[in-house]
Amino acid sequence: MTVMNIRTGGSVAADLRLAADLLERDGWAQGTYQSDDGQRCVMGALLDVAGDINFSVHKSIFKQVAGKYPLSYNDSPGRTAEQVITALRAAADKAENL
Repeated sequence: MTVMNIRTGGSVAADLRLAADLLERDGWAQGTYQSDDGQRCVMGALLDVAGDINFSVHKSIFKQVAGKYPLSYNDSPGRTAEQVITALRAAADKAENL
């Protein structure tokens, strides 16, 4: 079964992958949803691609993979962009198998 985003009509897995792509393309940030130069935190990227209608599904799947909800994972001291992007891609893989 594919978990769908009711706002965009796309799959949650696709949303999670698009969020990872945004972070790779525009840069990653901590402590802000989006910086003045376009860098985003994981929440900013997810909100941009998924909106907030079905966002709880995205957060829950992310937590199952990363052990924390996206915002606290993103803003943990010592966290890196690579770790956040990897967690988003792992969450996308998990969403495909639900």
